Amino acid sequence: MRTVSKKLIYHAEKLVNQQFAEALLADDYLRTSRGANGLALYNFSASEIHGKTSIVGIDASIANNYSSSKRFSSVIFNLDFYYTTERSINFLQGINESFYDVCDLKFEGSKIFDRSDTNLEFSYNDHSLVPENVISFNAWLDPADIDADDTLFFLPTKFYGKPSIVDKLHRFYSTSFTESSNINTRIEIPSQANYLLVFPNVTLPIPGNRITRLGIKLIRTGNISAGALLNLRLEEEERGGYDYGLGG
Repeated sequence: MRTVSKKLIYHAEKLVNQQFAEALLADDYLRTSRGANGLALYNFSASEIHGKTSIVGIDASIANNYSSSKRFSSVIFNLDFYYTTERSINFLQGINESFYDVCDLKFEGSKIFDRSDTNLEFSYNDHSLVPENVISFNAWLDPADIDADDTLFFLPTKFYGKPSIVDKLHRFYSTSFTESSNINTRIEIPSQANYLLVFPNVTLPIPGNRITRLGIKLIRTGNISAGALLNLRLEEEERGGYDYGLGG
């Protein structure tokens, strides 16, 4: 049995729904309020996969939550499990290159200027409670410029009919929780996988707002800032379940 222990963070500032945008439940891009600069950052967990591997346990819990919308502060923490065959951040190419510089896109503090910079390799290991593989970016909205863009493009969210950074990745499992989660179901990682990536995605519902067919509307400006501790138990079947000293 092999264990993976990571900390995942998700932070976004000055969020607001436009009149008809269902931003919080993955139907539209998150946007920043007029006259305010939006900021977002998050990280992802990466683990190397050896042969036929299954997730046999997922333990996750909220480590910190400083979210606010003036009315409500509880978050829903989503974990999306993807696999990839490449050890690079070229999935960022899902968003048009013209937004890299405009949004001050960075990976681990290094600025991403163009698509050649997306060849940078992500870090992978089994134990790190210091957030690694951090992606950050901004959005600016000038009140005097009606064409200014207020969109947080690079969040790890799948949008209907719109480009996103996860379009180039392969999702095979998702789960959500508000305080903690304990899952003991066997989840087979697809055999094509060389790396397992886990992305956080946090939503902030507000009771009392109008609920539509597509989700809950956030009327006021809000901030989301949450972290979670993640422990995965992996079983590498072709290696006979041998414990490689990574935990148990």
